[in-house]
Amino acid sequence: MLHSVTRDSCGPDGTRIGVDYGRVADITSEIITGIRHIKDHVDGSGFMKASTTYEWYSPAWFRDSAMVAISLVDAAKYLSDHGHPSEADEAKSLAKSIITFMWSAIGSSSDNMRRGIASSLDDNEFKKLKNHVPARVGGDGSYFSGVVKGSAHSDATERDKDSWLRQYDSVPLVLIATERFVDEFGAASLGDARGQASGLLTLSLEYMLKFYKTECSNAWETENDKLHAYSISSISRGVRAAKALAAKLGVGIPAALSSAYDSELNHQGIDRFLDRLFVRDGVLYRAKRVFSQNGGFESDPIMELDAAEIFVFTMFKPHLQDYDQVERRTVEAMETELFAGNVLPVRYLGDTYFDGGRWLLLGLEFASYHAGRGELPEAWRVIDYIRHKYLDGSGGSLPEQETVNPESPGRDPERYLDKNGGAPISDLAWSEAFYIRAVIAYARASEAAAQEPRGNHLIRR
Repeated sequence: MLHSVTRDSCGPDGTRIGVDYGRVADITSEIITGIRHIKDHVDGSGFMKASTTYEWYSPAWFRDSAMVAISLVDAAKYLSDHGHPSEADEAKSLAKSIITFMWSAIGSSSDNMRRGIASSLDDNEFKKLKNHVPARVGGDGSYFSGVVKGSAHSDATERDKDSWLRQYDSVPLVLIATERFVDEFGAASLGDARGQASGLLTLSLEYMLKFYKTECSNAWETENDKLHAYSISSISRGVRAAKALAAKLGVGIPAALSSAYDSELNHQGIDRFLDRLFVRDGVLYRAKRVFSQNGGFESDPIMELDAAEIFVFTMFKPHLQDYDQVERRTVEAMETELFAGNVLPVRYLGDTYFDGGRWLLLGLEFASYHAGRGELPEAWRVIDYIRHKYLDGSGGSLPEQETVNPESPGRDPERYLDKNGGAPISDLAWSEAFYIRAVIAYARASEAAAQEPRGNHLIRR
């Protein structure tokens, strides 16, 4: 359990208030339970099923795997700092295994990447999945295939299509997870993954720089005819991670590619691209069409929001002009529109997947965001809600989402919820990882607040 310790203090105006800052006397049991739930998803090679209970989630998604690995690194560091070395080693080993598998899987797609880099952006050939890293893979690191719901399925049938599996956050997130691991434990701790990552760094960098201005599927595997702020932001961070890893792993970047990197990052080409095309009135909007209805270049974004944009401000942090203002206005807009007074957000307005439920992992990432800003009551509201509704001492696992209107027929045209017995997808590794991430962010922020002079911790940045 997380125990409460209320601390009275003063606000910036001198008004005396009481805010619950503690609840962190013993969080290790919840972290360790979460790690062991995640471990049930991972085989000996590091292949991680997104869910152990939903057959369509039996592949390994790069996105899920990389974000889980990042959370495991956070857990290993926290447990080590708080006197639990064996459990810290367990989290570290699991993160390493997942990262090793992901680099092996990227290696399996290296010919795809080279073919894509060599392709022309002037025709539609470059959009075919065979020129890219697929968003998910099977246990051999290649296109997922298997029996799902009694029928044979293979993602290889998507190779010659402009597929929903063409997403651009996969390579960046693997790089970000690897950099986080190396920063915490050193390059030597990567083991076999060190050689794999070193051999693929230059290719990964070239691949990201080639495609960031082209359309792809979004974080939710839809709208592959648009540009997405989330995806471009992931590449901005991934390119920086690649360059940092090159230095840490002793990988030489060819001069021409290094020059392209300098042009894009030092002169902030990727970030200016985001600013110019996605920011309006201080808000970063989610997507943009490449062409308008009359066939000309579309200059304005689609004036809509996506909760996945929270990762722009927690994980990717592109160097936007007026970053602080854009962060503040975008997060405020998302919380108004997508939470609508609830504890958890929908992904975006009009979402119909599983009746457009509210997503645990997204609410938890907002909690991590608020904890990082010292806004502890806002962070605790989400954590406490999920603990009491889904865990509450039972040691249970976490679902993908909670349904909003299960009694509302016809909201989900594909009937995902109905086909799953009226229940959301359960035992989602991604949700477990983000609970761990949020709880650790809250605990560290609480510890920092307890060390600050009275009143200072109440001033928000």
